[in-house]
Amino acid sequence: MYFFDLTALSVCNKPIGKMSVALGTFDGVHLGHREILKRASESNLPLCAVTFSENPFGTPMITLLDEKLRLFADCGAKYALVLDFSEIVNLSYESFFRDIIIGRCDAKYAYCGFNYSFGKNAAGTPELLCDMMADYNGECICIPPVCKEGDVISSSRIRNALTNGDIALASRLLGRRYSVTSTVVHGNEIGRKIGFPTMNFDICDNFLLPENGVYITTLKEKVCITDIGIRPTVDGDGSRVCETHIINEQGDYYGQKIKIEFHKKIRNEMKFSSLSELSEQLSRDKKTATDYFINQK
Repeated sequence: MYFFDLTALSVCNKPIGKMSVALGTFDGVHLGHREILKRASESNLPLCAVTFSENPFGTPMITLLDEKLRLFADCGAKYALVLDFSEIVNLSYESFFRDIIIGRCDAKYAYCGFNYSFGKNAAGTPELLCDMMADYNGECICIPPVCKEGDVISSSRIRNALTNGDIALASRLLGRRYSVTSTVVHGNEIGRKIGFPTMNFDICDNFLLPENGVYITTLKEKVCITDIGIRPTVDGDGSRVCETHIINEQGDYYGQKIKIEFHKKIRNEMKFSSLSELSEQLSRDKKTATDYFINQK
């Protein structure tokens, strides 16, 4: 468990004085989460987002911690308290409140979602939190559900959209384009041999990639096509990979951490009879991606 100063972008000592805290896993920092953070930032006290380094119970992450911290800062938070779930999983809700919310954060105001739970076996509820905050001369503000397109916005809804390749829905629920941020690593360079050099990404096992297929993506303003899958044509080892071809560029990004934004899925992953057949399909994918942005204008 540690505090992170979102202005200095570094681990820091425990902040001094009362704080407003926003509580939750905040996976994805979607529009519902942003409403909690927005309301919490409107108090007259510094805002601290209390979250986890990884999702509880091993649920694949929509947003890795570095990106989550950046999004907290964008929403007005000055600090984040990052918890290791394994260290607090057995804390009763009373202990979590006493040791974390009051003891570590010195919270005057606590903001949470309508379905927030805390403590061992998720026994703590927003109603209990309101009562306990009142006992400490504080206040708990429970934010009602935020809905979009007929249903409550939730991380699980976004995961389902990504699992089904529905990038557009996932992005609408996030309030920004779904993206992958990772370090570029060396691959087998088969793409380079057929005229489609790709950047291969070092993706951690607990990060949620969309369903296998080819996607229209961008690197800043550069149009790309991104393949997610097991590379059946080149006899991969069966592990999922994420690789991006920047259209009309052959830049060297090895070792750099870059952000790829996803726009649309254009086809499923396919196995081709030869590399030349793969190359022909990639040429068609390249035209599809280029035309997509021409038609957006």
